[in-house]
Amino acid sequence: MGDLVLVNDTTYRLFQFRQKDLEEKRVLFIHKGVSSGRFVLFVSDGKHFVSGLLHISAHDPFLKVDNNTGLLVQKGHSVVFSTSNYSVMSNLDIRDDKEVIFKLDDGPKHGSLYRNETTVVTFTQADLKAGLIRYQHNDSKYLTDYFNITVKAKSLQLTSRVNVKVYLESHQRPPIVQHHDTLLVEEGKPAKIDETKLEVTHEDNLPSEIVFTVKVAPSYGFLRRFVEAEERYIGTKQSPVNTFTQNDINSGNIQYVQVEPNKVNDTFILDATNGVTDVTNIKMFVDIIPLLIPLQVSNITLNEGAAKALTQDVLKVTNRHFSGINFFYNLTQPPQHGHIEHSRHPGVAITTFTRRQVEHEFIYYVHDSSETLADNFTLVANDTSLRKQSAAQMVHIQVIPANDEPPVIITNRVLRVWVSSVTEITLDDLSVQDQDTPPEELHFMVTPPSNGHLALKSAPMKAVLNFTQAHIDQGQLVFVHKGAMSGGFNFQANDGVNFTPRQIFSITAKALALSLEKSQPLKVFPGSSRPITNEYLQAVTNDMSNTSNRVITFSVTRHPKLGRLVMRQPNNSTADISTFTQDMVDRKEVFYIQTPVESVGWEAMDSMTFSVASPPASVDSLTFRFDISYENTGPEHNTILLANTGAEVTEGESVIIDESKLDATNLMSKLPTPQRSSYEVWFQCFRALCCKGPPPPRPEYDVVCIGLTGAGKTSLLSRLCSESTDGIVPTTGFSIKAVPFPNAILNVKELGGADNIKKYWSRYYQGSQGVVFVLDSASSDEDLEAARNELHSALQHPQLCTLPFLILANHQDKPAARTPNQIKKYFELEPLARGKRWILEGSTTDSMEAVKESFGQFISLLEDKDTEPARI
Repeated sequence: MGDLVLVNDTTYRLFQFRQKDLEEKRVLFIHKGVSSGRFVLFVSDGKHFVSGLLHISAHDPFLKVDNNTGLLVQKGHSVVFSTSNYSVMSNLDIRDDKEVIFKLDDGPKHGSLYRNETTVVTFTQADLKAGLIRYQHNDSKYLTDYFNITVKAKSLQLTSRVNVKVYLESHQRPPIVQHHDTLLVEEGKPAKIDETKLEVTHEDNLPSEIVFTVKVAPSYGFLRRFVEAEERYIGTKQSPVNTFTQNDINSGNIQYVQVEPNKVNDTFILDATNGVTDVTNIKMFVDIIPLLIPLQVSNITLNEGAAKALTQDVLKVTNRHFSGINFFYNLTQPPQHGHIEHSRHPGVAITTFTRRQVEHEFIYYVHDSSETLADNFTLVANDTSLRKQSAAQMVHIQVIPANDEPPVIITNRVLRVWVSSVTEITLDDLSVQDQDTPPEELHFMVTPPSNGHLALKSAPMKAVLNFTQAHIDQGQLVFVHKGAMSGGFNFQANDGVNFTPRQIFSITAKALALSLEKSQPLKVFPGSSRPITNEYLQAVTNDMSNTSNRVITFSVTRHPKLGRLVMRQPNNSTADISTFTQDMVDRKEVFYIQTPVESVGWEAMDSMTFSVASPPASVDSLTFRFDISYENTGPEHNTILLANTGAEVTEGESVIIDESKLDATNLMSKLPTPQRSSYEVWFQCFRALCCKGPPPPRPEYDVVCIGLTGAGKTSLLSRLCSESTDGIVPTTGFSIKAVPFPNAILNVKELGGADNIKKYWSRYYQGSQGVVFVLDSASSDEDLEAARNELHSALQHPQLCTLPFLILANHQDKPAARTPNQIKKYFELEPLARGKRWILEGSTTDSMEAVKESFGQFISLLEDKDTEPARI
């Protein structure tokens, strides 16, 4: 927006200059471009640096008056006319004050301008700055003057008027404060300041020439001035009037406005001047008349049942504006435990009385002799003529109690205790009350009890014969039984002055009986944990009171050998224990953990010896047993096996059944140890589901499938179930498959064909609805003969002889295979199976459709449809 250049060479742009260059005005800024901008300046003394911004704003050329205070001169004297009285400012490139020229257009009427004793019409800014121009008054009677001048600077000029004020010698004497009296104002309202309250004069000044300036503003109000021309007040709390003249006061235009509530006085300080001399620190006082009667109250103290006068020290209005006014006091809330009365009318409660009656001490508060320690009443002061009243005030009354009430025995019941016990004496057993005495000051004096002693809980073995009601209230007094079953003590209570009649406090004792009500063997599954509950172990006493905190404690003297006794913690951790309570048993917190599993066989018994106590009763040498057996199944162990957790498998996937899911090795523990190596555990599957998804609503038939080893039973059934036949091995034992067909499901129980298994076939015939017999049509003559014998046995077996048979001559795809007719003839089926329902078909795993058709015919036989008795 421009450049910094040298004054004497404007073509030379400056990037560095000194402070001296600025002082000698050698640096010039030439504007061009935008109207505002800034330079970043770095200033250094050769070692340190500091940066700053030089802001520049460009405007149109101007010349204007910067200062025009006028001249003040004494009559007949002269005064210097300098830049302190009149000056101009400009944004022109003025390098010499002589370039600014002043010319008189209209000279002074009652004086002249001089430069070095010569009257002048023109002069320069340099003359003004040098103080060479003087105004000389001509000593005429006129006390005001003026002159008009035109100022020229380059191409600009302006004209203005300079006023001259002439003062007399007497004006140098200060103005006189005639009045500055206290201003009276009502709270929240304005008050006019007139010349009777504030007046400053001077013998040679008009009231309009006496000017007041607010030096210290009022704290609780503000000053405002009425402008007659505008017919409104100017000045607010936020922007008050700070200057005014004596003429404004004389005209009644100045007001003090009170705004802050609950204040009784205010002040403000003024300075006054006549233009030549001043009067300072004129302090004005403001007396504020309260909006409410300023009633003050004090609290009173009196003895129980006494009376006390309501004097001027209790009820007082000290503000001078209400002095001598006989206003009324009205009770808005009378006392609760007494009344206000006039001394000339005792016993008559009043609610209204006068200030003068209070001054003469005719008004009293009378307490009603109750045991209350405090009272209060609320009242207001009211004056209808002034239309004022006070805020409601509460008088608090403290009552000093009198010990005039005897103590009264409230409770004296027979205390029932257990033999040799320590029993707390409660409020329900023994208590005394006194309306005017606290429990800690109600003392009992007793004779020594005949069947024990009294003591405090903190020292139960130290007998006491004195105690207070507070000891009973706080549960500190106990009776320690010893000796006879019946007895007691004499006692008398007092409050220090009054005594109760002597009475007897009776005490009877009863022996505490403790018995083991339940002790049943706890049934535990080997290797598990089981809580000892009150169904198995419960000790009781004859203490049937609901308020009893009696604790029954079990102490183990001999721990279990085949397990551990533990307590279950809140965080489910366990800790070995030797003692526990009946409450812990009731809450199922005490557990027996059987460990290690190897320490027991199929079943074993464990036990612990313990004692049980509830002081002073106890029972010793008790036994609790633990019945450990795999037969002890339940919700947590629903099987007698070590493990039978089941398995989860994703559809179409497989899962390994290992010992963690199925483990029956514990069954071996039933055998004697020497015999266990001769046996192994076999699992017999009664049903295996191979279908995917939920089975359809089709009839199901239980079928037994038999045949020699290698006949192909497992392969055929696996193919029917769409299972892989890779890695198939001969069946050992049996397996069950649910084989689905469109119109039925065959639950096929496949029996292994080995010699050591065939002898058990008949055990699995029961419940069968049909028989599938599979033979190897390509086997040797010897094996074929064995198959023939097994088939004949099955056809003649009592549990199978009436059932439908499906006979499959398998392995028809082998070269040595016999045809179904050859099999029929060799097996002599016609004479043997005459009258029976049977089907003989060839089969191979390479042609499963034919196999499925054979099973379809077999299902028809199972459904008892009209079929021929035999079919090949």
